[in-house]
Amino acid sequence: MTMGAIARRITRVITAVVCVAVSVGVSVATLHVPTREGGGERFNPARYRSDVIADTVINHTTGVDKTQGTGTAGSPYDNKGYFPEAGYTPSDFHAPCSIWTYRDAESVWNCQVSGLQDLDTSSPHVRDVLSDYFVKLLDYGVAGFRVDAVKHMPPEDVLAIKKLVAKKSGRSMNDIWWTQEVIGDNAEAAEIQPRNYLKTGQVNEFQYAYRLKSLFSNSLAGGSLSIKDIPQNITDSGKASVFVTNRDTERNNMTLTYKDGDAYQLANAFMLAYPYGTPNVFSGYEFHDTDSGAPGATATSVPDIDCSKDSGWSCTERWPDVHGMVG
Repeated sequence: MTMGAIARRITRVITAVVCVAVSVGVSVATLHVPTREGGGERFNPARYRSDVIADTVINHTTGVDKTQGTGTAGSPYDNKGYFPEAGYTPSDFHAPCSIWTYRDAESVWNCQVSGLQDLDTSSPHVRDVLSDYFVKLLDYGVAGFRVDAVKHMPPEDVLAIKKLVAKKSGRSMNDIWWTQEVIGDNAEAAEIQPRNYLKTGQVNEFQYAYRLKSLFSNSLAGGSLSIKDIPQNITDSGKASVFVTNRDTERNNMTLTYKDGDAYQLANAFMLAYPYGTPNVFSGYEFHDTDSGAPGATATSVPDIDCSKDSGWSCTERWPDVHGMVG
């Protein structure tokens, strides 16, 4: 498939999703629900629509273990930093090094996470390429972005990229919904904590998901943590995007998953009712190990989601208690 064909398919999918009237739930990978009273704007069912939030990876590219190859759209690449279709050359990447500690921000920002080639986001050329990418997605019709691996980039770089996106697209920065994956860990460098990225947009509040697991796996009435304590000492509600699980945490047993049955179902309903943060409902598929892919997927394609019984897809957004609580 060519890049042009992929672009046309993306546009058709986004148009189909956004133009369909939705009253009870959305069949998209990420369900973005406006925050309720106590967490920003009040939820208004009349404004509810199915928006597409694009998951963007801008910190890194392919792994250095792959000498060279060709992407699914036919674009070539290698492990020296040559990506001609994107316009990247070796000078657009940081010098190869592995993160040696998360207590040193420079190591986290400038070295390779999991052996992936690390883009130099301080470079004007890299910022220009990335901002063009975001603007193109906005032109396709996406409503906003989830930005991956944000703590692996300096806060000023991420902010500069978003400012460029706003300028090029003719939008206000506040009109571009933007949530960032920043896994807070007090044992890590102060410079890479979530609070440093709040000028750019919301941050994923992982502690919320961890606390839900503690509460719903045990007893809501007992233990050292109670429901009223959930938002204590974490990101302010209006700047937090929250979830019960995501594609990473479900695989490392850090959060509740579909395997937890009723506890998982109840936690999702609770998240949609509790006045904290912007809820994100994760809809995935059954997995058996950390590398399990989608049912029927190959190296180059993923079949359409099948929500029928025993299909392997969870289709969480269709659960009555989930789409009911959205309303």
